[in-house]
Amino acid sequence: MAQKRILTVSRDDPRHLLPLLRARLGASEEAALSWLHTGAVYLGAARCRDPLAAVSPGGRVTVHVPEPGPKPEPKLELEPEPKPKIDLAPRIIEQDADVLVVDKPAGLLTQPGPTGGMSLLLWLEQQQQGEPPYLIHRLDREVSGLLVLARRKEACAPLQRALSEGTLRRRYLAVVRGRPAEDEGRIELRIGSHKRDRRLRAALPKEAPGGLAATTLYRVERRLPAAPQDDGAEERTLLSLELLTGRTHQIRVHLAALGLAIVGDSFYGGGAGPRLLLHAAFLRFPHPRTGILREHHVPPGPAFGL
Repeated sequence: MAQKRILTVSRDDPRHLLPLLRARLGASEEAALSWLHTGAVYLGAARCRDPLAAVSPGGRVTVHVPEPGPKPEPKLELEPEPKPKIDLAPRIIEQDADVLVVDKPAGLLTQPGPTGGMSLLLWLEQQQQGEPPYLIHRLDREVSGLLVLARRKEACAPLQRALSEGTLRRRYLAVVRGRPAEDEGRIELRIGSHKRDRRLRAALPKEAPGGLAATTLYRVERRLPAAPQDDGAEERTLLSLELLTGRTHQIRVHLAALGLAIVGDSFYGGGAGPRLLLHAAFLRFPHPRTGILREHHVPPGPAFGL
């Protein structure tokens, strides 16, 4: 039998679903993700499986917490199970008692996936002492660059508030196929579910009734020649992008909708490339305890050929 827990979101709670479950129910990252993956969590009346779904004060979250099963029999092996390993480790840029800023390599999950394996959160739990860190935002597996995490539960709400109010700023670099019509612009297309593939997202008109509002700013940084290893002789462009909202695959979907798919993005028409050429290069946020602005820049790796 499952125990039904109904939570009313308060103003001091985290503004995303996974940290809310951890903070209010005292759950581990693994347990909270398991509830989400198995469909045991509801936002209002709708089932929700997105760990970073936004929650608002006054909203209702219902969780059907399963009863704990019998304890497993102790293992007879004398050696501990080996921990998952990764070829390229993340790099810690800044840390104190409240926050952790990390440069995530491409190819590493931000949080544990349904099939297990190494993730940034698991790696950090292996490296850090004390309480596991809390995700504030995330990057797709193929994307490299900067992430900020909270090291204490009390730091979650100020960082989530900074994210929702726009004082947590994020800028990205992307190499795209083709040339934009203008050297800078604003993309306002809603992000909705893909009709045929649940892994993907689709761009919808700004006036569409479905999906979620999403805004991306872009600016041309450099016009590049076609790379010799790329298929065809299509010109490429280095873009700087800033997120004003944070939807799943937002940059990838918005650019593909303009006919500017990111090199290496096989999901959205970017074709072949050394990797998905999208990098979170800039991060600025107010420190959750002091309010002092913290700012970091990390250049992209050699795959960008810059």
